[in-house]
Amino acid sequence: MRSIYQSWLPPQLMAPELFEMLSADGQIYGVCTDCGWEHRVQLVGNYTAGAVHETLRRRCEQCGGEQGLVVAPHRLRVRAECRDCSSSSWLEIEHDLTRVPCPVCSSMRLTPREESVDPPFPAEFGEAGTPVYILRDEGPYVWGRSGDTDAHRLMTEAQAADLLPDPHRYRFLLIKLALRLKLTNHYDDEGRYVITQLAANLSQDYLRATGELEIGLLGLKLFGELISLAPDDLNRAIAQHSYAMGAYSLLARWPEAYLERLADRPGLREGAIELALDAEQVLADYLPQAPDQLGGHLARVRFVIGDLLRVGDSDDEQRRSALPYFDAALSDPWVAQHLAYGVAESRAHTIMTLTDPSDEQIQQAADDLHAVLSTGGSDAAYRTRWRSSFYLAQLILWYGQDRVAALNQLQEAAALARQQFSAFSDERQLVYQAERFVQVFELLATLYTDFGWNDEALSAVELARGSAIRLYSMPAADRAAQLDEIEARRLEDLWPAALKDSEFPSLLERVSHRDLEADFEQNPIGPPMKALLGAHADVPTAFLSLFISRFDLGEPVVSALLCYLSGPDEWENKRHMWRVPAANLAKLNEQRYFDPGPFRERLLRSAGTSAARLLLEPLAELLEESGAERVILSLPGRLARLPVEALASISGTGPSLGCTYLPSVRFGADLVQVASPGARDLRSARVLALGYDGDDIPAQNAELASLQEIWGDQLTVVPGPECSKESVLRALAEPFDIVHAVCHGTFVETSPLDSALHFTADRYNSARSVSARDLLLTTRLAGRPLVILSACSSVVTADHRTNSFDGLAGSLFRCGARAIVGSRWPVDDRAAAVLMATFHRSLRTTAQSPDVSLRAACRQLREDGHRAEDWAAFGYYGVI
Repeated sequence: MRSIYQSWLPPQLMAPELFEMLSADGQIYGVCTDCGWEHRVQLVGNYTAGAVHETLRRRCEQCGGEQGLVVAPHRLRVRAECRDCSSSSWLEIEHDLTRVPCPVCSSMRLTPREESVDPPFPAEFGEAGTPVYILRDEGPYVWGRSGDTDAHRLMTEAQAADLLPDPHRYRFLLIKLALRLKLTNHYDDEGRYVITQLAANLSQDYLRATGELEIGLLGLKLFGELISLAPDDLNRAIAQHSYAMGAYSLLARWPEAYLERLADRPGLREGAIELALDAEQVLADYLPQAPDQLGGHLARVRFVIGDLLRVGDSDDEQRRSALPYFDAALSDPWVAQHLAYGVAESRAHTIMTLTDPSDEQIQQAADDLHAVLSTGGSDAAYRTRWRSSFYLAQLILWYGQDRVAALNQLQEAAALARQQFSAFSDERQLVYQAERFVQVFELLATLYTDFGWNDEALSAVELARGSAIRLYSMPAADRAAQLDEIEARRLEDLWPAALKDSEFPSLLERVSHRDLEADFEQNPIGPPMKALLGAHADVPTAFLSLFISRFDLGEPVVSALLCYLSGPDEWENKRHMWRVPAANLAKLNEQRYFDPGPFRERLLRSAGTSAARLLLEPLAELLEESGAERVILSLPGRLARLPVEALASISGTGPSLGCTYLPSVRFGADLVQVASPGARDLRSARVLALGYDGDDIPAQNAELASLQEIWGDQLTVVPGPECSKESVLRALAEPFDIVHAVCHGTFVETSPLDSALHFTADRYNSARSVSARDLLLTTRLAGRPLVILSACSSVVTADHRTNSFDGLAGSLFRCGARAIVGSRWPVDDRAAAVLMATFHRSLRTTAQSPDVSLRAACRQLREDGHRAEDWAAFGYYGVI
């Protein structure tokens, strides 16, 4: 049960004693032993088990009994049938049945048959005391009687939670409680409407804070329910407006077709537009009756209609049709006072996406953005100011062609983004925010590169790249400094916007007043770069960071920074910039060579030739000048899946490179700092081999036999029939220098943490597989091993420009691997067995670095006549 909550609950509730008290709705309840009345224990705050027990010593609010309260957890129990072992079991679960294993065989393939809450939730219950933020103590409070007052109380708790670290975690608890109250209550129809509205709004807030798609879809579902619960046309129009806003919040973050598939709502955007148009008509009809109350609401409906017309798969005609809706919204006095910054920004960005905007429209966009940036006072406006500043910088670059002015504006945008970005320690929030802000940092890096400020450019890229995975690799001193800064920024976020904009000299210096230049000086990129390159000095090594931005209205610009040592304590940072056709880049990102088939070799060679011409040929002179024999690559998103070291051989063009891959410079420097000196010499390594149970990998026996021959008594084998989730995770916790797995591998693009190693042919049998999520939640690799995955698609990671590396490789790094060798696509097991035997023989008999041994094994496979899809499949990720 505990792992279900891993990324949802406030940290203090993960303490075992508190965790066991939680009910299925995420709350803690105490029951009076005299009368049976239940009391909810307030959890918004830094509770400990001692504080909860102290609260439970209160007298009963119902009968006045002095005996104290006893913890009464309500467990959600589901009777499920296992499709693997056919057992039927009652399971205690909290959130998602697919995450709860069968108690007999640990499979995740469970079919729910019936469910219950044990003991059942009462329709009404009390509160153990009055929280300090409830300013008026009106006596014992009873939940479940009035939807209106329950919703008001929940909203008050949500506002109190905003004063705490990671407030979204408390909002998750309140969402759970609101959903429970929807089902077990004595509400009238109006009460059910209000509590559903509250649950939907809390879900929207959670989506905005974390980018959590699942909660966003829940909010959309609740807004749909709200429409059916509306007591009259006017409230239905308001509910339709809420649904439209929920749809826009999703469409602004994810592709339209993807959302339609996940939500099972074909025509999601068009349907939301229709509902909003219907709401507009109803509100316009009611407007004469209450112009002061409904005018602002009508304007907000027009605002969201405009937003829906410009997002998703909209075309130029739809985007142009959005502009009158923004104009109409801005004409309302309430919107002009409270939401002008949002409407003006939407109008400006819509103009920027038109295929051929007029000079008047461009000027309108510039005026809108200047107005937004000069508007103060609103907390919401302050949080999004980075985006308006970024849009204005783009506008200046695209149409003003003033790079100095654009640079100044972009630095302001980056400083504002950095202020928000550095206030997160929750990994999900960090990835979400990093993906939002990376476009700012990369465009700034492109401008820095254009000006010849190469070190600043690399520092800007590194602000977001690899930021999430570094939560696991960062040295203790760096982590402590980061947490201090996070705390300072959280306290600063509590200041009202008007105070942030003030110039009171008596105020303490704001953390965010530190500009990017000061940030770069305090955290220079030189030391981690020299540490990384110095640890790879066995052969001449360079580090290549590559990023792509839309610099102007022309084709995208590729910027490359090549860094290498030029002396004992000196390093060079050379740059090169060039344009690539957007269509060619998009085609390369399709990775049509990924799936096996009769044309894959041809597709791979075509993609390899294209990649070599687009990305390597322009760098040939710079690479030759560096003298590098090894290049450590940091590439964004899907480009990190390219077999760059094989491109020259595949295409017959471009420089020939020996390559390894890392999410970022700083992550690589972290790994170097914690790795043991001399770890690249693996001749005396302790080796763990994980086998496979099945006949569908014919070469697996030969592969394991070659390992036994090569390593002898240094090898520990877990045979395939003994490889289960439990046994593999237990073996991984032992101190090995090399871990080798021969099995099936899968990568799940839509849910990278569900990517897995499978030790039988049945890939749905979770009991015989280990997922990226399993590794992340349960495993710590004690020996900082080199992990070798002789399995399909085993180093494919999430398509994040910030290189979060979510997937099997990312989870292995997070739980302690120093390096990972794996495949970028499905591979032939016979060729893999030959390559692995050559690779391990080199590890066992030479002192050369493991990446050099892998490169030699791949070269041997190519010289022996194997296809490119065989010898180019495996890559080296990590440090030597």
